[in-house]
Amino acid sequence: MPMAPTSENGLRVGQKGIQRNLPAVRTTGQLYPNPISVSIPLNNVPVTPLPQSVIISRDRKVPLVIPGKRQHLPDTESIDFRRRHLSVRWRQGLTILAMLGTFMIMMLSLTPLGQQSGGLNGLLHSTSVPRTQNLDLLSRSSSGNPDGFNEPMSGDKARYVALARQDALKYGISPDLYVRQIQQESHFDPNAYSYVGAIGIAQFMPETAKEMGFDPHDPVAALDGGARFMGDLNNRFHGDYAKALAGYNAGPGAVDIAVSSCGGAWLSCMDPQAQAYVYIIEGW
Repeated sequence: MPMAPTSENGLRVGQKGIQRNLPAVRTTGQLYPNPISVSIPLNNVPVTPLPQSVIISRDRKVPLVIPGKRQHLPDTESIDFRRRHLSVRWRQGLTILAMLGTFMIMMLSLTPLGQQSGGLNGLLHSTSVPRTQNLDLLSRSSSGNPDGFNEPMSGDKARYVALARQDALKYGISPDLYVRQIQQESHFDPNAYSYVGAIGIAQFMPETAKEMGFDPHDPVAALDGGARFMGDLNNRFHGDYAKALAGYNAGPGAVDIAVSSCGGAWLSCMDPQAQAYVYIIEGW
């Protein structure tokens, strides 16, 4: 069967005009198993081939450029990122507070001067006699023996106790407290020594004894020197004997620091050994 001629656009040209083949349409009930071809006359539709210049190639993608001018900045570009500094007075105040805090920590953590060196300013030591051995002196001091002794004394010790009392009266300090102090220091042993180098019955550092002009190995001279030193400390602290005792044990400089730091509660800012030293001798 001869085929009807077709145009360049795929249209069939028949005797009654141009016909277009449409795809088959199936109904829901599938009434026609074969596709149906419908011919629509297009006698008045001109068939004009497209010019070659209209054909657009899809191989190249041309970027789309929209002309215009940027008028609005992003919100983040309008944020002010200027650095804010504290005022000069605030910075100076914080610096001074930090320096004061550092100074206080250093002062409170320092080892008492008396445990490191001799000399009138730093001066004394920790005794070789353990402090805990004499805690019972607190109760003994009120038992009828003003010196705080219950054990029998040898002849030499009794003589040293009598000398200590005389020296205390000579320099204006309490004889009872001075005897307790020497008992705490050395138990009236002229040959006592401490691990830090303090020697003799009054437990002086050699350098301190040399500055004061006596031999620390000589018990008579050492008892006199100890009473003289306690008299000087008592005067320095205006009759506050607790401060004088703490100064004898830890050095007067340590007492000054504790007073300036803690005021009336100065003893709580002293080294625990100095605190126990004062408590035991004064019978607190």
